Amino acid sequence: MSKCKSTALICGIFALGGILGIAISELFLLGHGQNRETEIYILIKSALTTSNILLSLILIFTYFRLYRQVGSGFTLAILVAMFAMLAYSVTSHPMIHAICGYCVAGLGPFIIIPDVFATLALGVLLYVGLE
Repeated sequence: MSKCKSTALICGIFALGGILGIAISELFLLGHGQNRETEIYILIKSALTTSNILLSLILIFTYFRLYRQVGSGFTLAILVAMFAMLAYSVTSHPMIHAICGYCVAGLGPFIIIPDVFATLALGVLLYVGLE
């Protein structure tokens, strides 16, 4: 796949995840007594973690296909790391926190910083995996 198409695909996946994450937040998470600043952080975290879930799933399928072709131990290790990233993304999603009875509060921007780095790493891995 060309670099331009790979970049467009990654941006599209990120945008779709962001839209889905914001929709989930608007429907289920916001309006339960949080202040506006907390709501903004919940929106951003939900958008990032939903994007990370989508990126992780695509990476799992990409590296699984590559592992079937190559059978390399390194590819298997990346595949295991992608499952770990998927587990991280799912368990750090604000919707899961709400289902378990917890809410995001008091951490400010520090609640989203790890997800920014995870999104960056997943985007780079997907870009390399699509070449």
